[in-house]
Amino acid sequence: MIQTSLSQLIVIYLLMLLVGTFGVWLLRDTLRRLREKRNSRNHFVCRICGVSFVCRDKQSLVKCPACDSLNERSDCREI
Repeated sequence: MIQTSLSQLIVIYLLMLLVGTFGVWLLRDTLRRLREKRNSRNHFVCRICGVSFVCRDKQSLVKCPACDSLNERSDCREI
């Protein structure tokens, strides 16, 4: 049988709690980034009138609902 003191058990418990909390945080952050990346594929900003819209079509050219101009599918990057 392994003998440990109460202070060692408390330290082990706190370390396990800290590692678990960090793991959950890391998992949620990774899932959030994946969700944002997936949503940004469908988000467009018209190059002519500047209207922001969502289009779930898989076409390479998407028509703007405001001015009917064609917009090319490209990555939407935050500034």
